[in-house]
Amino acid sequence: MKFTFLIFFIIPIMAYSQNQVIVIKENADTVRFTITELRGHKDKKIDGKKILFDTNGVAKLIYYQKSGKPNGLYTKYFISGQIEEEGMMIEGIQIGLWFKYYQNGRINEKGCYKEGEKYGQWEYFDINGSTIKK
Repeated sequence: MKFTFLIFFIIPIMAYSQNQVIVIKENADTVRFTITELRGHKDKKIDGKKILFDTNGVAKLIYYQKSGKPNGLYTKYFISGQIEEEGMMIEGIQIGLWFKYYQNGRINEKGCYKEGEKYGQWEYFDINGSTIKK
């Protein structure tokens, strides 16, 4: 069975160019990787840029992965394509300055994370951009 899998799975991948995209479906999400990102990796712990799409083909999450965990810039999107939240992650843990947005693009809240927990002073805004709380 493994031999058949290798012939029908690996050979077609090798025929693509470096910039082509592979689509892997996991549950209702679709994950797309370039051929370069797939080379040298086993299972689904693929390092590099990951883009998860909704069923309409709209990106809903973009992040970089290292050793199977989000590592670097992490951006989540509303169904409309507008950014919902963004910030940095190290080994799957939120760190540093993060922003959460309303669907109209205005900031909902902003503040820092330290080791995955909210840290220090956070600012909260209403849907029109006025400060609610510091």
